[in-house]
Amino acid sequence: MIGLDIDRDHVRIVELKEHAEGLTLTRFAVARVSLQSAAESISEAIARTISQTFKQEGFEDKEVYTSIYGPRVQVRRISLPAMPRNEMAEAVKWEAKNFVPFAIETAAIDYHLLKKPEGQSTKQDLIVVAVDGEALKRHVDIIRAAGLKCAGVMPAPFAVWELAKFQPDFSTPELKGLANIGEGSTSLTLFRDHELLFSRDIDFSADSIARSLASALEIEAPEAEKIIEGSGNEPEGLQQALHSIFGKLQNELLSSLEFYREQFAEEKIEHLFMLGRTAQLKDLGDYLAANFGIPIDVVDPLRGLRLDPKLGQEKLQAAAQQLAVAIGLALGKSRAINLVKVKAAKKEAGLESLTFLDYVAIPNSAIIGTLALFVALIFGLNFYLSMSINQIKKDLDSKSIRLSQLVKLRDRTKAYEDISRQDVDVKGLLSRVNSLMPAGLTLSNLTFDQKGRAVSVGGESPDPKIASEFVKRVEESPYFKNAVLIEIKKVGTITTFKTSFNLN
Repeated sequence: MIGLDIDRDHVRIVELKEHAEGLTLTRFAVARVSLQSAAESISEAIARTISQTFKQEGFEDKEVYTSIYGPRVQVRRISLPAMPRNEMAEAVKWEAKNFVPFAIETAAIDYHLLKKPEGQSTKQDLIVVAVDGEALKRHVDIIRAAGLKCAGVMPAPFAVWELAKFQPDFSTPELKGLANIGEGSTSLTLFRDHELLFSRDIDFSADSIARSLASALEIEAPEAEKIIEGSGNEPEGLQQALHSIFGKLQNELLSSLEFYREQFAEEKIEHLFMLGRTAQLKDLGDYLAANFGIPIDVVDPLRGLRLDPKLGQEKLQAAAQQLAVAIGLALGKSRAINLVKVKAAKKEAGLESLTFLDYVAIPNSAIIGTLALFVALIFGLNFYLSMSINQIKKDLDSKSIRLSQLVKLRDRTKAYEDISRQDVDVKGLLSRVNSLMPAGLTLSNLTFDQKGRAVSVGGESPDPKIASEFVKRVEESPYFKNAVLIEIKKVGTITTFKTSFNLN
């Protein structure tokens, strides 16, 4: 099992093998990506680095599991009415249209169902992963150009989850967080009982720490990197510069945790863990522990693994934090999320059109007339089949729209039946309204008329679009109807609004 973690600057590879005694880490590598010439693209440089590293380090398997990063990757937790698994994929795709910033038609979408709370049967929580189709294709093409087979692709938070499941510290029922401070970004992932509950990217990274240190201390970037790695001298003003950086990370983490509590009505986390080579920065854990008031610990990615005695132990320990995602990829083998299989299944289902000429090779002929007739026949058939395929696609699109409408109608009907059986639970109403609130929106008042089943809501946001998005989500919810934006006005830098709607 090979986990391959790549970004624009580094390639990280681990090889795990199963033995009777347990999983053994048999090989690893960390290689920097650099352009060999101005004509070489970054994709070509990454593929070349992967290929060279595989050969130099003697990796045997050519089938790899890899992760994908960046703004073209969206990970969200959503709630849907309970429904059969065979209907879930279409409902997830319909819901994903509300948050993906790229074409949903060509996106690869997968999801992971969360465990239902005891006694809860009216809704299903799930983590949805959506990746832009072109970004996924470019990623897989890099793997293929390196001479490897891409067996699975999933976002880094799921790789971190697989690593956490291998750690005994995450098996307890308390809510725990894991901040993976990567080279280009940081992700905060929340867990309970080895179950992934939430993930959010944070604008913070090892690269930004190095840049901030270099700027604050007026030193060169390589010297800042040495300080981060613990091999450089401590210049004057280092503690002050580090505390300023730690404060930014603390604010980002607090913001994400507050968002989680508001969205999902959860208690605060009991323990925060960290991953990444900068997670071991001097005083970082103590600084966060003092401000959060909870234990802060650094996860050892190698814990629980047998280490091949042939490996250079000192070099392995130095690289361990950088290998965390790659280890998680190898451990998980894309069982929970596999965007490659989703895309392949889409292709096998005929959703990516192919023409007759993609399959038929036109033979050579000694007789010019026969050749011309044969070519004309092929083009005629190709034109006919292309027209037929286009018509079939139109029919499928039409049926897909009708199916989505039926799913939505069914959801509204079920929600109406659930609500009609008993008096409205105000706490449940607040929870449903809260789940529809976009980030940045704050409610100032909510009134409910039990007899008329009418809800009035007032609030504020920094942007009028946020209030409009809230009204749109309310209208699309199966639990509400007749959403009306009564008033919206700008007061200084704040937009206030009033809206009303009815229970279905």
